[in-house]
Parts: sequence; C-alpha cells; structure tokens
Amino acid sequence: MSLTHFLFVFVSFSIAFSDDCDGHYDLEYGCNKLSLDLIRDWISNKPLPSVKAAQSLYSDCRRALSCTKSLNCDKKDNEISKKITDLDELCNGIGAFGSWFGYCIPKIQNAITLMEWPCLSHWNNAAQLPTCEYFEADNECKTMPIENICGPRAVKEMLDNENFIREYFGCNRIYKPSNNSSNSLKIKISGNPNSK
Repeated sequence: MSLTHFLFVFVSFSIAFSDDCDGHYDLEYGCNKLSLDLIRDWISNKPLPSVKAAQSLYSDCRRALSCTKSLNCDKKDNEISKKITDLDELCNGIGAFGSWFGYCIPKIQNAITLMEWPCLSHWNNAAQLPTCEYFEADNECKTMPIENICGPRAVKEMLDNENFIREYFGCNRIYKPSNNSSNSLKIKISGNPNSK
C-alpha cells in the first residue's frame, strides 16, 4: 500500500458520501479528516521522521483507526474494511519509526563506514538512508548489522513492516503469500530502547 494509493482511497471515499448511511455523515467526515491530516503530516516528515514525531503520529494514527472502526454502515462495509486494513498497515509502519527501528536508524548512520557489514555500504549516501539495494540484499546481510548494533527487536520491527519501510524509502514492495495471522497493531511504543 503506497501512500499515493492510500491517499487515493481516502479521497475517493471522502467524496463518495451519500445518504447510504443515514446519520453517519458527520462521523465519516470526521474519520476521513483525521486520516487525511495524518497522511499529510506523515508525508511532511520526509525524508526521515524523528522518533518523537513518529510516536506522536502513531497516536494520531491509532485515533484515526479507532474512529474508522467505529463506522457502522452495511452499504459501505467493503470500503470501510479496506480503509481499516490500510490504516492498520500505516499505523504499524509509523510505529516502527517511533520505536526500536526508529531508534536504530541514527546508530546505523554512525556505523556506515564499518567494513565488517558490507550491506551498510547501501546506506553510504548523502542522505545516509537505506537505498533499494539494501532492501534487495539477502536477509542475513541486511539484518546482521541492525541486530548487532540495535538488537533483535529492531530487526523484528523492520522485517514485520518491511513493505511499508521499503515504500517509505522509495522502493518496491515485496509480495509474500498472505496468511491469516495479521501483524495487526503489534507495536507497542513504550520506553526508550537506548535506556536499557
């Protein structure tokens, strides 16, 4: 789910209001406004959000998701379900930037020149951010420096949200067979991994 696609879904749904759900227009409008404001704020934090900004946006995303889940309209069940799925992925991805993975990024940026991890050469650019070559590398090559520098929780967050993170940095999604065990909002932002 790219942010462009996500924005298109919300804008399409926002202008498709009708009397399908009597009495729900104000709630729908409010939920869509929360979501569109969130997307605008998230995009404005490129090229890299601070951990603090991501934590704040994660809270905003949870609010938008909760609002969208409260919509009750049989005639729009499919649209609402799609929005919930997309918001769920967005919240998890933002949550990763506000937690262990987000705290890890500056540590990786400070270790780019360490020759022991060849995949860090794919962070060695003007922005000091991962290139698509980094995400295309084999799992061991790209996860080993993160695990060694930041620990297994940062690796787990990166892998659990890999499609979102890849797209955030302008790379293509990888398509995995879907399974029924969703990663739905498993990220819990609490504490500071640096204080362990």
